[in-house]
Amino acid sequence: MNIIDLLPKYMAVTNPGGKPHTTRLHTLAITRFGESLGKVPTVDDLTDENLGLHAQKRLADGKARDTVSGEQKKLLAQWKFYARRGYTKVWPECKPISRVNRIPKAWTQAEFDCLYRACELSGPVDSTPGVVWWRCLLSCLFFTGERIGAMMQIEWSGCDLDAGWLELPAELRKGGASDRQYRIPPETIKLLRKMPQKKRGPFDCEMCKATLYHRFGRILKAAGLPTDRRSKFHRIRRTTASHFQAAGGNAQELLGHSSPAVTARYLDPKIIKQIQAVDLLFRPGEVG
Repeated sequence: MNIIDLLPKYMAVTNPGGKPHTTRLHTLAITRFGESLGKVPTVDDLTDENLGLHAQKRLADGKARDTVSGEQKKLLAQWKFYARRGYTKVWPECKPISRVNRIPKAWTQAEFDCLYRACELSGPVDSTPGVVWWRCLLSCLFFTGERIGAMMQIEWSGCDLDAGWLELPAELRKGGASDRQYRIPPETIKLLRKMPQKKRGPFDCEMCKATLYHRFGRILKAAGLPTDRRSKFHRIRRTTASHFQAAGGNAQELLGHSSPAVTARYLDPKIIKQIQAVDLLFRPGEVG
């Protein structure tokens, strides 16, 4: 039986909320697996050897280890589910390739200021001046530490501009476990008041996700900042976490993470002023 045909059964149990992004990622993992096999993958194709060869091919094609590891984890999760349900008698023994622990990179204040100024060069978004639209989005992301996917879906009902609060319901946020409220500064409120009030939400527009990221990349380039995949919207989330922690705040609580270990992957050591060996150790040769 084709794996793609079984996917709705898997998603009905593991993704009861029906989050489209989760379904899309699992579908994409199956598609990439099929491309490696050269055919539509079936349950019988779920073998340790095939998953290993698939990973090797993806890496040889230049895909990032984190991307390949994520695809493997999704395929293994599906495989275990199908084995439990009796669609296959074979259970996986292999493990996904390890991810690379990268040093978290956040924007410094000077870099974020450059990004903010570069919004002046952006063209309009629908009928809204580009400088207003982009500065409003960047400001909302920075003062909440929220993910871009959630912020793009916020509705006007969640924007209390008189009191200066934003509310994102659990349904919009990763995990869908809790609502969150954030107080925002007067400057952000002024920008929000300039956004089109007749639409569903301040960032409701005709841009697709690919165009959104492409246009943001152009703003980054205009600001003289890196435009690689690790420098897109999630870097703003790391920027918020790092500067909040450096100022004495609790970044784990702000980001809603389950453990300090998860939050550690968001904290830029140059910004949080992490203690280094050079700060505490003696200098060789100084005695005598």
